[in-house]
Amino acid sequence: MRKFFAVLVVLATCVSMLAACATPTAQVIRETVVVKETSVVKETSVVKETSIVKETSVVEVEKQVEKVVEITSTPEPAAAPVQLTIWVTGGDFDAGLMQSATDLYTLLHPNVTFKIEPVSWSDAHTKFLAAAAAQSGPDMITGGMSWGIELGKNGGMIDLKTQYPDLVSQLQAKTMPGIWGAIVPPSGEVFAPEWASTLMMAYYRTDIIKEKTGSDQLPKTWEEFTALLDQLQAAGMQTPLIINWGSQSWLGYQNWLYAAGGSFYSADCSAVTLNTPEAETALNLFIDFYNKYNTPKAWDTVPFEKGDAAVMVDGNWNIPTYDLTKPELAGKWAAGSLPAGPSGKPSHFIGGQIIGIMSYTSREVQDVSADFIGFLYSDEAMKAQATYAAAQKSVFIPPSDQYVDLMPIKAEYKDAIKAALTAAWGPPNCKGWEEGNPSIDKAIQEILFGQGDVKTALEKMQAGLEDTLTK
Repeated sequence: MRKFFAVLVVLATCVSMLAACATPTAQVIRETVVVKETSVVKETSVVKETSIVKETSVVEVEKQVEKVVEITSTPEPAAAPVQLTIWVTGGDFDAGLMQSATDLYTLLHPNVTFKIEPVSWSDAHTKFLAAAAAQSGPDMITGGMSWGIELGKNGGMIDLKTQYPDLVSQLQAKTMPGIWGAIVPPSGEVFAPEWASTLMMAYYRTDIIKEKTGSDQLPKTWEEFTALLDQLQAAGMQTPLIINWGSQSWLGYQNWLYAAGGSFYSADCSAVTLNTPEAETALNLFIDFYNKYNTPKAWDTVPFEKGDAAVMVDGNWNIPTYDLTKPELAGKWAAGSLPAGPSGKPSHFIGGQIIGIMSYTSREVQDVSADFIGFLYSDEAMKAQATYAAAQKSVFIPPSDQYVDLMPIKAEYKDAIKAALTAAWGPPNCKGWEEGNPSIDKAIQEILFGQGDVKTALEKMQAGLEDTLTK
């Protein structure tokens, strides 16, 4: 009987070795066949008595795996030396943030090195489209949240969901819904997950509000928000509000449109939805900020810092700036959520950068790049980037909100960011959005320069987005 068992074990080993030789790549064996082979070998003696059946079963499963080898989970990086080039949109800070993660990855995978090249926001979009058209350039890029859909739909980026479905499942589980909904089109492809996020916030000079109005209560609704602006103007502050990030553009308008219960498109992206009462209500308010409350058209934080304006709508980057580098403002300001609109909820635009793999790269490069993207979502990588940002007196907001507590800012500001993240939404994920959104900016600016009205502007926005949606 023992000899019989010995023969069976030898047979099982031979079959496994032959199967491994027949498999197209070692990576597939490592992720599928070996796991199943181990489950047979480690079974009890009862299983060994039926090992011939089990052996046959393993071979059959192996053949099925070979048919779907192109959609296996993220393979391990290749052992041969690989250098990955990443074009990072932004400046030295953004490049350094990415470098903090790549350095850690190289420590774990010495055969993989990186070349990080920063590309300015003004040049990045055009440069990435040119690289995709020429089928030559970086292996990966980071950039605006909707760029991944645009590049992917045009064949410039690989679909991670098709090639690495297990990786995509892991990424989705760690990504806030408002972000995931912005980077995945209705058709379901995942061309580029989020890397780093930026969040719209409301800022208040609490000392001036108390002085001018006699109250230290911050507004929670649109009605309270405009009432505060009215009070500040009545008290002699002619420019009570500053809007920096998103000023005179679709980005700034989105905060108020979504809070009103409106949207740019239907949920399935089949129609443009700017011909609604909600869109009109939101645009009237957005225009009032400039025409009634004299919000400057130029980007400038100085009036808020000097106390010439008491309310500011801008990105989260001001929090570490004021908390860590401007002691003269200590105790004089607060960060919080934007006010809730007619929908009963606030809405905060969340932007930032995606990271994706260019389609002209080799499969080996794609495999290693996919593994690196998965690594970016690990605790180790997120902590490394948060630590780097803290050393630069800045903050890193990853796709997951669990690392807010690592930020080097006061607890009250961490709480403000957490609250805003619960009502944060990225840009639309619909076809033609990048090409069509300039029509929104143009229509808004025409009103502000006396060349149109709200209803006409909405008609132009509607037409502009419909044109690019149907092309």
